[in-house]
Amino acid sequence: MNLAKKQKPLMNRPTALRLLLAAGELWLKSGAANLDVNKLGANVRNMIYLVGSYIPDSKKDLQRGNTFVPTDDMKDVASVYETFVTFVYQIDTPLIADHKRQVLEIYDSIGESVETEDERENAAAARIADTTIISG
Repeated sequence: MNLAKKQKPLMNRPTALRLLLAAGELWLKSGAANLDVNKLGANVRNMIYLVGSYIPDSKKDLQRGNTFVPTDDMKDVASVYETFVTFVYQIDTPLIADHKRQVLEIYDSIGESVETEDERENAAAARIADTTIISG
């Protein structure tokens, strides 16, 4: 069963969610995500790889070189990111409370330096993508 296809989209996404999604898309598509992956050691990349493996065998997978690696195909990753962040946002887990607060602080700091709401959200998303809010 594909739960992502059954998830109903939010019709009016809250500002914090829109910012998290826009910043995440920028982070993924700008190449910054790949740079962050390259900074990780092989053991950490192996642990991330194992999360998505059906039957993991950590030592053998690491010896074979099976690790999480950078990719140029961010379309699918961006789609999964959007579904995951929307889900986490909707269940209102404490895990995302700091992220919500931080993105809204950045959004509020933009103030009147831009002319339209779209420009304000775009500027905030760009600033957020340059922080560790998205990457962790």
